[in-house]
Amino acid sequence: MKNYFKILVLALSVSFTSCDKDTDESNSESNSGVVPVTDVYGCTDENAINFDSLATLDNGSCAFSIAYLATGDWNITNLEYETEFDLSIIDASILDELGLSSVLGAFGSIPIEGEAENAGSYSLSMDNSFTSDLSFTTEPIAIPFLGDIPGLPIDLSSNGVWSLQNQDEEILFIDALLDSQQLYSIDNLTEEFALLRGTLIVIQEIPLIGLYELEIELELTLEK
Repeated sequence: MKNYFKILVLALSVSFTSCDKDTDESNSESNSGVVPVTDVYGCTDENAINFDSLATLDNGSCAFSIAYLATGDWNITNLEYETEFDLSIIDASILDELGLSSVLGAFGSIPIEGEAENAGSYSLSMDNSFTSDLSFTTEPIAIPFLGDIPGLPIDLSSNGVWSLQNQDEEILFIDALLDSQQLYSIDNLTEEFALLRGTLIVIQEIPLIGLYELEIELELTLEK
């Protein structure tokens, strides 16, 4: 019986000693000033308008200004165009000789539309300067009784300044040399993709006709 009590006392002594040790270690960690690290979720991209300097893990919530998204080097991967050719500009003397004055007069104008791939590029900088190269050739113009006029080559290089208009829903390009303007509505814009719509006015030399002003409706698909 005495041995039993000795064993019981020894067991309780070991138990209390262990508890005291755990308590001492816990108090030691607490007093050391070590605080467990907790991840903070938020936007970690410094270019974003909602950048969180305290965030340690990005949660995909970053949002960017339209101006920031617009800057960069863009390739015009696809271009859709639509315009019309006014038959009234054809020299009346030519039509009289062919006896086509009254016939062609009834047509008024001829629509020209189509699309082109890899039609140029735009490069926009944060200082609001830009350079652009627009290059494509329209479909041939089929003139009744006269046959086809070859497609019109449109080659327009420009540089100047760009700005956002109408509460960032439009983008305006102003050529520094010619003082000409290109205004496009922004239908879609992300970091890698843009869809713009607008009107481009170019002066074009047409064989046998001379200079002709074309007003072209454009839809531009751009990718970085």
